[in-house]
Amino acid sequence: MRKKIEITPEDFNGLLEYLSPDADEAAKKYEEIRARLIKFFRFRGCFDPEALADETFNRITVKLPDARFSEGFDFSCYFFSFAANIYHEDLRKRKKTVSIEGDVDSLFADKSNSVKEHGRVSMCLELCLLEHPPKERRLLLEYYSFGKSEHAGQRKRMAAEQNLSEQKLYAAISRVKKILRGCMNNCLNEREL
Repeated sequence: MRKKIEITPEDFNGLLEYLSPDADEAAKKYEEIRARLIKFFRFRGCFDPEALADETFNRITVKLPDARFSEGFDFSCYFFSFAANIYHEDLRKRKKTVSIEGDVDSLFADKSNSVKEHGRVSMCLELCLLEHPPKERRLLLEYYSFGKSEHAGQRKRMAAEQNLSEQKLYAAISRVKKILRGCMNNCLNEREL
């Protein structure tokens, strides 16, 4: 993700003017678009959908002075084109910090490591993670998000936060991984056809 963008009150007021000349209507549209953006990011499994929605608004606010729109342009589409880019940045960031993909890739070590294959594995991993309830998905992703030197301490903290012993946390993660592996096998087999 890029460096955090800070906007001024004047910038924000300019955004609201684009939404509507009427302040109440602009505030209502802002809240509606923000709620839709949060839903967009949440559905895609992002850890902090609210922050990503705010980042979307910040980037748009900075770009607005230079933007030109045709008559009848649906301004909300502009938000979702930015949101898609921000989502992909967030996904790349998560892939760097989450080693679960490497764990799943090792299950399929006999397959080709081409770019196409890597893309299929990534897509299947994302689809399979979305099938898990958000709580399990977050638990699994957080469990694998630490560097090797951080594993022990962070997993102890996670177990304490979940009100579980470390063994029960490991058992829960193992159960979710087993389901994930089955889903990944099915997905990859379907994609081969």
